Amino acid sequence: MRITTAKIIQKLRQATNLVREKDFGGLALLFAGSIPKSIFYISRVVITRSQSIPNFPSPQNVLFRRLHPSELLPVDSLPLSEWDSAEALQRWFTNELAHHRDGFVATLGEKVIAYAWVAYSQHHIPEVKFNLPLEADEACTYKSYVDPQYRLSRVYAGLAKFIFTDLRQRGIRWFVGYGDHYNRHSIRTHQRMGYEIVGWIMLVEFLFLSLQLRRLRSESDRFCWSFGLRSRKSLMEPYREDYSRGLAPP
Repeated sequence: MRITTAKIIQKLRQATNLVREKDFGGLALLFAGSIPKSIFYISRVVITRSQSIPNFPSPQNVLFRRLHPSELLPVDSLPLSEWDSAEALQRWFTNELAHHRDGFVATLGEKVIAYAWVAYSQHHIPEVKFNLPLEADEACTYKSYVDPQYRLSRVYAGLAKFIFTDLRQRGIRWFVGYGDHYNRHSIRTHQRMGYEIVGWIMLVEFLFLSLQLRRLRSESDRFCWSFGLRSRKSLMEPYREDYSRGLAPP
């Protein structure tokens, strides 16, 4: 994975926030990411849930909509940090739509400046290799992105409000999100939007061994764990960074 100046600055900001909050466990998780993932991998995600969010005002001139199946998007302007090409990113979009997931976008003119995806029934969280079950009236938001020029604007809040309004009309009453434990900005954004923390999931992998730990309100707050051999695929293909994880923009 290529280390850029922007990523170094982001890590330092996250570390500063964790030290300020005396979250030394989160600090350890953050810097564990500097170890090659084929040798040691650790990730902890925080699960959040909400039944409503504040009525955020929408920015002017920005349009929100749900994607149609097989729709082609102008993805050339989107970041390709985990994709080989714009065509590969477009194929991913098309594949998600084909598997009965919904994509929502915010556009300014012809440019996509934000998007988010929604899963139903269950959602696989790759960072911790866990299939999160969802009730019939629940939906999980994931794979969110906001153009860097608009991350301090109301674009994502407006998109989130549009998504929730659309889902409510289709019988969804609860909205589930998740974010990295050390990404305090993401967790605080969840909470400002009315979400509460309802559990966590952790994955630790060392050489050929894999340990998964979790505690979820949906499982009566019981501490659960599983232990086994690490899959060959995760050894051969170390985990790739995502633009952002869970509901909140990076």
